[in-house]
Formats: sequence, structure tokens, C-alpha cells
Amino acid sequence: MAASAVPARMLQNESESSESEKMAEAITTPLDVAEPDEITLEAKLLEVRAELMVGESSDGPLSVAMRDVVLEFYQQATGMTGVQSLLLHGTYEEDGRIFEFKLATKSPGLVRKTLRDKGIEIVTVWDTSTSKIKVNKGGSSEVIQQLDSGIYQAALKLEGAFLSLPTEGNTPSTVWLDSETVTISDRLCYQIGHRLRDGTVVRHYVDFEEGLERSRMLDLSIGEQSFQLSLEFTNYKKVDGRIFAFAYALKLDETVRGLAVLDRQQVNIGLMPWNFSLGDPESR
Repeated sequence: MAASAVPARMLQNESESSESEKMAEAITTPLDVAEPDEITLEAKLLEVRAELMVGESSDGPLSVAMRDVVLEFYQQATGMTGVQSLLLHGTYEEDGRIFEFKLATKSPGLVRKTLRDKGIEIVTVWDTSTSKIKVNKGGSSEVIQQLDSGIYQAALKLEGAFLSLPTEGNTPSTVWLDSETVTISDRLCYQIGHRLRDGTVVRHYVDFEEGLERSRMLDLSIGEQSFQLSLEFTNYKKVDGRIFAFAYALKLDETVRGLAVLDRQQVNIGLMPWNFSLGDPESR
């Protein structure tokens, strides 16, 4: 009887040891895989940055896989995944005049911008191929005309490009990661090129550390002169899990042409294609 008690006690000890190991595994396993996506993304970003440092002397885009890593970084940082339409509200200062301001944009590139004060309402729209402008002065006279290629059309494309960096549906010819980095306001940035449907190339600058878009830019020709039109973003705030820049400056080369200060944003509110027609009155 005494001899049989020893194996039983040993079995009990082994059972207790086994249970302890299982508990230890249960406790440590979640810690080991707490944030696998973020850890993997961080490792991939290190690879991209290393490649950028090596490839600074070469021309052309980096691989699609590296582009997708940076796009994922941007989407996670900003919370813009799944955003199909955006309506911005605020004020806009141009030529010393302050307007009530609305900017609506919807994938894949529709834009409507409204400036309004007591004396005038100016509405411009971009339908991915053409742009138009409507001017209403005091409700008595209304003019609708084609908006020719120039600074106002280019600004409309540039300001409306908030939804240009999705993680899906991009081809190497429409969205690419350039092999050169750019410094914006003392921040090292990835340079992402995006070709609009009309062939215009918009360059987005996403910073290395936080994944936020610090600036975007396009080249503009007026007559025989060439310019750079850019937006520089500031005053970032987190709203409902998404990070927005609540202010931006529109610059022609280094000259400020417009200043937007936002007070709120609306996301995925059901904007339809006809909301971007000048025949459609704004209901929001």
C-alpha cells in the first residue's frame, strides 16, 4: 500500500506541473502576440526605410510591396480606412477676404468647393475630367462657366485629394512610392505619387514617424512659366478615431494664396455623384 502511494504522489506532482505549464502558456501567449499587425508593420517599415537610404541615388519608384507598407502605415495612423466621402466645414481666407467654406470630396476624385460671404457665393466642381465654376452675387446674378486650366482648377484637384491614398485598388501606374525622401517642416517624409484620371500627378508627403500627411504638391504651368502648387497641413486633432489636419495653407511656390481653418468634418454621409454637379443645390 505504501509503495503504491509514491507513484500516485508523483503522478499528482506531474499533473500539477502540467497544469502550471498550461497556465503559464496561457498567460504569456497573449503577451507574445499582443499586437502582431503593428509589430509586423514596424518591421516592414524598417525594411522600407533601409531600402530608401540605399536607393536615394536611383530614380523611379520602389516595389509595390513597399508602397503598400507605407499606405498601410498612413491608413492606420490616420484612421482613414474605409472613408469613401468627406465633407469639411470651416473658413477660408483669400486675398484678405474671409469666406464660409465647405469642401466635399468623394472617391474616385469628385470635388466640390464652396466659398460664401454676405456678398457672393462661389462654387467650383471637379468631376475627374473637367471643372466648372458658378458665381452668385447677392442672388441676383448667376454665372456658370467652364473653369479653364490654371491655378483655380489645380487648387481644386489638390484640395480634393484627401481620399487619394487607399490601400486597395491602386495600380503601380496610378499610385507609387518614390525612391527619394523629402523633408517637410524638418520632418523626413515618404513621397507618394498619385496620377489622377486626367493625368495630373499629385505628390503626397507622409512623415516617417507619425504616418501623417504633412503636405501635398503638384506642378503647374501657366503660359511659359512653371510653378509648384502645394498644401501644407497643421493643427492635427483626433476626432472619432481619425486624425485630421484642422488647418492648411495653399501656396503657389512660396506665396500663400489661401488659408483654410476647419471646425468640423463629416465622414461617409452619403454624398452622391449628383452632389458634385453645379445643377445640384447644397443641402448640407
